[in-house]
Amino acid sequence: MGRAWMTPEDHAKFKRAYIITTAKRARIADQAEAFTLWAELAEKGYVRSTFYLGVCLDNGIGTRVNRAKAFLAYRRAALDGHAEAQYNVYQMYRSGIGTAKNLPRALHWLRKAVDNGDIPAIRDLGYCYHEGIGVRVNYQEAVELYRVAAKAGDPMAQWNLALCYEAGEGASESKRWAMHWMQKAARNGHEKARAYLAKAPDMAFERRRNNCDADVVPR
Repeated sequence: MGRAWMTPEDHAKFKRAYIITTAKRARIADQAEAFTLWAELAEKGYVRSTFYLGVCLDNGIGTRVNRAKAFLAYRRAALDGHAEAQYNVYQMYRSGIGTAKNLPRALHWLRKAVDNGDIPAIRDLGYCYHEGIGVRVNYQEAVELYRVAAKAGDPMAQWNLALCYEAGEGASESKRWAMHWMQKAARNGHEKARAYLAKAPDMAFERRRNNCDADVVPR
């Protein structure tokens, strides 16, 4: 099992590495320092540090991109209950990035992330039910999951929920609720929602079967 509680010294290292890793811009030397710190802290068993080690390997922060090693780091953190790591393991199994594609294992880790309250995971499980990916199509289940993620502010879930209301899939057809969630998605930066509202402000949607969204690229 990984460790959750840090010594004061290790906490200072974590803070330093976190600031560098999440900065919009960071010097190459600082990124290399952050990677070294994450590797050191991960070796001590700190779960969040193991996750961020995966982030560095996944995105080439302070090191070369190595998706296979990123997958191993994410999986290690996922086994210790880290929700974002569980979600990333799902994505990598689903897309075959850093490991062989395996949909049953992907769904296993997706459900783990959902159980831990990860919002993108909740949305994506809704998408799986909506599109029949690894499960039987269940529009009602999809709508319930979309609604949870939409209320938490996820723009993709808001877009998906709007389409479900517009088409009457899993919920009673409602132009008012479709407009409500479409506007929220647009305000939160969803480009398709913005384009639809600009093209058809009266909600005369051009319905396409696969308009719903889910993330398919590891974070």
